[in-house]
Amino acid sequence: AADTMLARRIAAFVESARRPDGKRIVRTKLVKAVDEFFSRIFEEMDYRNEVNNLVEFRALYGDKGSAQASLHRNGRLVLPTPFFEFCSE
Repeated sequence: AADTMLARRIAAFVESARRPDGKRIVRTKLVKAVDEFFSRIFEEMDYRNEVNNLVEFRALYGDKGSAQASLHRNGRLVLPTPFFEFCSE
């Protein structure tokens, strides 16, 4: 979390930089971009979320999945088996 706060502070500093005429040097909303970036990183690191995604994907594209037929002809996916006991915060 400390790296997130540091990145936000740097982004806010860069975002606040102005030219002599008062216009912003960087017009991009960097703080929002940093927030979105770290939000996605934390989302990807949430193994409970990832195992839920795997279960949903398996239901669609696994051997008995409802979308399995949409794979290329003779296509078959081998999907890992989730181990729920290892999926925590």
